[in-house]
Amino acid sequence: MRKFLEFLSLADWITPITAFIEDVVEGGPVNLNAWTFFIPYDRAISKGWSKVHIEELLSHYGIKAWGGLVNFGQYSFSVPLKQAARAEEILTIYQIPIHERSQGAPS
Repeated sequence: MRKFLEFLSLADWITPITAFIEDVVEGGPVNLNAWTFFIPYDRAISKGWSKVHIEELLSHYGIKAWGGLVNFGQYSFSVPLKQAARAEEILTIYQIPIHERSQGAPS
């Protein structure tokens, strides 16, 4: 069922366009002032961390997250580059799984 819903989400063109606009506004024209995190969404959900919970957690610590998309089992979002290391630290402390390609955020 999930694969079917993911297939149907391919017809959703509004969410990716909105995320792209947020990236341009918040992270600069090519998102150079941002760091993108990729979260294995099934693993996060199994630990009780939904997209909304992760965004609220980061917001609680004063970290702005934008461009959040759940696509093919990955939740991706961006944070300001200057807050990326702190965001990674918070995600790690709360045991939110981070895909290896987003680990090692610059400080």
